Amino acid sequence: MEQLALRRTARNQPSRDRGVAGDRQDGSGGRRIDAVSGKRRLACCYSALLNATRAALRASGYRVPKGSGSHHYYAIQSLRFTVGLDATTIQQIESLRKKRGEGDYVRIGGVSESMVAEAIVFADDCCNRIANWIRSEHPDLLEG
Repeated sequence: MEQLALRRTARNQPSRDRGVAGDRQDGSGGRRIDAVSGKRRLACCYSALLNATRAALRASGYRVPKGSGSHHYYAIQSLRFTVGLDATTIQQIESLRKKRGEGDYVRIGGVSESMVAEAIVFADDCCNRIANWIRSEHPDLLEG
């Protein structure tokens, strides 16, 4: 993390401002909304991953400043240093980031259901791994 901080791709954040509490809540009550497009569901998977990544960074006392144009990339890369995710998992998250970007900015049309189903399983697994890491490494940040 210090290397990222030295390159100004991450900033040290005082512990009182870490802002991590509780588990993630999707509010769905276990229900899945199928009327949302595949493109949107893929973007939601990426957003969940990015938010979990930011939670891990904040729990570690860092944040990636916005405005660099690469803040998502550096936040994702930080998972090696915070949670200890392997390079293959990081590459999969990067791949999802690129697919989300293509869906939002480049490609017109649908996203396959199999791609969305894989993204949901992958994002859920990664978010659970990050949440478990926060529970074990930073239990003081969790409520109740």
